[in-house]
Amino acid sequence: MFVDNASCLARWLSFATQIEVIEGDGMGRKQIVRGRFHRFCNGVEQEVVAYEPAKQISWNHTEEHPAINGMPRFDSSTVITVSLIPEGAGTRVRIESSQEPAGLLRGIAMRLVTQRSLNRHIRASLEQLEGMIKGRLSV
Repeated sequence: MFVDNASCLARWLSFATQIEVIEGDGMGRKQIVRGRFHRFCNGVEQEVVAYEPAKQISWNHTEEHPAINGMPRFDSSTVITVSLIPEGAGTRVRIESSQEPAGLLRGIAMRLVTQRSLNRHIRASLEQLEGMIKGRLSV
């Protein structure tokens, strides 16, 4: 529920303020994620490219709508995966981001700037998800 439901995702993914499902459910679902990344409001169109209920969901960025007109896309592809891994009496949540840079210089910029920010967002997202699960935040 917390991982594959778009409205729940928007509650705990730290960079998302809204996730709007355009069409579909599960594999192939198309959605737009609106949120803040690097102090800017952005929109990203995504498509779910891997889906196993209560186990894993992956989405690929298909189109980006940056806050600054004319801002180039730094990546040629981005796939984000959220996995739920049974562990003892609980569940481990793993968030992974795989990006291919759109050229050498953009790859350097991604490593210098984007990766640190993305890692902070992943840590904050996991903390928010834990708070929701433990009932510290409303669902």
